[in-house]
Amino acid sequence: MIALGIMLGVIYFLVDQPVITPQPAVSTQPAQTTYVTIPSPEPREPTPELVLRRPVQLLIPRARVIAPVMRVHLANGSWDVSQLGISVGHLDGTAWLREPGNIVLAGHVEMADGAPGVFANLTDLETGDELLLMEENAEPLVYIVSSIRTVEPDDLSVLYPSDTADLLTLITCGDYDLLSNSYLVRVVVQAARIR
Repeated sequence: MIALGIMLGVIYFLVDQPVITPQPAVSTQPAQTTYVTIPSPEPREPTPELVLRRPVQLLIPRARVIAPVMRVHLANGSWDVSQLGISVGHLDGTAWLREPGNIVLAGHVEMADGAPGVFANLTDLETGDELLLMEENAEPLVYIVSSIRTVEPDDLSVLYPSDTADLLTLITCGDYDLLSNSYLVRVVVQAARIR
């Protein structure tokens, strides 16, 4: 009961806070990832098309994540996540808030300067943990983690729509290989909406 009270207090505190608009700087340029095929050598300020219509934040208590969500456009068969910095990116073409299907959010595990990325602690999650998507002036959407796994970098099945449940899928890189200067797998967390 005390834990529930603390969780509700944290949620109330977070919902009552102003939404932070991401301001990437040179030090927040993400590390090279193999699933990004559109290079962007210089960090830029988010353009209006990158910012969602109504600000949304992702809250993951166990992974210590409170991050704004930005749009990541699909172009020429890939998503350019180079502008995310310490934000989380909604992959265009996947479901969105209060739509049936699979909402897919991507984030960096490590920044170019070696600092932890927004999803650095994603592997700390356990089945049953709560994830929240909080839209300005709306009730938070609550998801419960159902699976945590790794997939090959070219495995897009985790992005497919869901016909049976409203899903939230988080994806980041894993198993960095120094020799090839690339990440060998993708860490995927999937959660089902409970309210």
